[in-house]
Amino acid sequence: MKKPELSTEELEEILQQLPSIRDRRTVAEIYESLQLNKLSKKKIKYWSTPVLTGIAALLIIAFISPYFFEQLEENKTDEGKYSALQQPNEKNNEAAIFGNEQTELSKDNNEKTFVIKNEESNNMITVAFPDKETKTVVPLSIVGTQGENRAEQINDILKTFNDDELGLNTVALKGITMSISHENPAEVIVNLEKPETLDSLKDETLFNQIISESLRWQGFERVKFYTHGKPGIALKGGERIEYLKLNQAEKKGYFIFEDNEKAEKLLAPSNNQYNSIIDAFKAMKKEMSAQNLKPSILDDFSDITVKADGNILNVNFKDGVSFENSDPYIMMLEAILLTAKDFGYESVKFNGIDIGRIGKMDVTKSVEVPYSPNPVK
Repeated sequence: MKKPELSTEELEEILQQLPSIRDRRTVAEIYESLQLNKLSKKKIKYWSTPVLTGIAALLIIAFISPYFFEQLEENKTDEGKYSALQQPNEKNNEAAIFGNEQTELSKDNNEKTFVIKNEESNNMITVAFPDKETKTVVPLSIVGTQGENRAEQINDILKTFNDDELGLNTVALKGITMSISHENPAEVIVNLEKPETLDSLKDETLFNQIISESLRWQGFERVKFYTHGKPGIALKGGERIEYLKLNQAEKKGYFIFEDNEKAEKLLAPSNNQYNSIIDAFKAMKKEMSAQNLKPSILDDFSDITVKADGNILNVNFKDGVSFENSDPYIMMLEAILLTAKDFGYESVKFNGIDIGRIGKMDVTKSVEVPYSPNPVK
């Protein structure tokens, strides 16, 4: 602890405590001494008082010097501390920078998602596009205008949306228009204005999937087809279809679509359906080259078990596996959520995860299945 400096009043008090200097000789003795001085031929130096004064000064210096040197040392220490604060060393700088980067990275990952939550769906429009090789169908969630006709907004997106970086064929459906039926608000009228639109698809069954993946997320239940305003459309094989039923639970698995290493990763449903959700999960661990799809479930998670509890699906991971708050783990869990939705579940309880939060998901609680996949700007 730093001791206070001595004030002038404190020094005076210390001096007053020193022994007093008094001449204890009698008057007669003093007179006799003076007479002897006069008679003496030698000059006698009277040094008693100066010596005592010097001794007193030395005593004062000895008393206050520890305070002086201690204060000097403390001042040096304070200056050293101040200098250290003003000029942190290189290691401290690196640690601070690294810590800030980790904090920002964690913060970014806490906001990362590849799906749209139900509470964010009021102004979202989902439109599906085939990939450039027309092997798979990828639904995208695009910000629209809340309260306006969703089918008409899809028409606008089909005409204007173009994002080559995603690796999708965004021109394949420019020859169709959509409108909501006046008789049934859950029915959409799809009019094929340019029959050659179907020629761009290697597999015509993809056409139904594109229509289904564009409309079922919005809650529509049925599609009625027209060609140039006349009922029905003719496929290449000679089949003519007039209606398409939309299923909210398609029983598909969700994989990762990536056009190239630099392209944005997207979640895409399988073309085929599965008998059970555990069959879908098994498929999601493997590459599906026929659709240009990569596995969404990571290699370390081969042993996944499930148990249904009403509308809640319990997904159990094997003990001992570690999770990270990073893109591959976020995509894996969100692919599982989308698959659970396709099998009619409303939420998923993940068990065996060793961290509390992955992306936007609090995995310590049941996680609600999302509204739709792949938010894009």
